[in-house]
Amino acid sequence: MQLQDFLDKVDAPRVVAAIHDAEARTRGEIRVHVTHRDVVDAEAEAARQFERLGMTATRERNGVLLYVAPQSRRFAVVGDTGVHQAGGAALWPEIAALLAERFRDGLYTEGLVAAVERLGALLAERFPQSPGEADTNELPDAISEDR
Repeated sequence: MQLQDFLDKVDAPRVVAAIHDAEARTRGEIRVHVTHRDVVDAEAEAARQFERLGMTATRERNGVLLYVAPQSRRFAVVGDTGVHQAGGAALWPEIAALLAERFRDGLYTEGLVAAVERLGALLAERFPQSPGEADTNELPDAISEDR
């Protein structure tokens, strides 16, 4: 599937709203990135994109990236060191299963929203927003893409 075909089928405002809602409950950060490239190793590409997007610059190293490569029908979930130390990496297979199940049915928005909601719950458990503390949005919520 070509990048534009994928993006045409994704309700970006709904995904961004899910990111915003998820991040309102946590100090963590969630990003979604879509690539036009054909990738063989989505995890390696996601790790490189994680660096390029500046996701290692969060104060608590608590960012998570959902990386989607529609052309090669691959995706990956990558978390920063703070998330891994908090046990988040154990949930990557669960997040991947959410994406795979919905993507297989062509439900791209639903897959991304479900993954973001689950990631938000994970981050809220491990990096909860403190009562009375304003949410500091350290990274953009918009879906990023490369061309």
